[in-house]
Amino acid sequence: MAIDPKIDVKMLGHAFDEQFNKTDKTLLLRGMSLVDLKKTLYEMLKPVEQTLNYEFRDKDLLLEAFTARNFMDAYSTGSCYEKLEVLGDSILDYIANSNLIKFTMFEKYNV
Repeated sequence: MAIDPKIDVKMLGHAFDEQFNKTDKTLLLRGMSLVDLKKTLYEMLKPVEQTLNYEFRDKDLLLEAFTARNFMDAYSTGSCYEKLEVLGDSILDYIANSNLIKFTMFEKYNV
């Protein structure tokens, strides 16, 4: 899936800038209920969906992909990207190793 060239990737940061307090540069998320917090974060991630030209059915999965552990701990959002990172690394390891074995066998044994 290609990134839409009409959307400037630099513009993604503006969704986050709108949520910053301009005087002390802290996110205006403290004191929100979990439901309001997730709604706000979903709105902040809309430019990502626009850039990818894809709308996620499960917004929690998108939120998880962009949530760092320290943010999860501070705001109790429920999950962070670490398990997705481990899953992605495992898939890439499998692909790389299977190709390495396949090409090594082709070269060495003409299989």
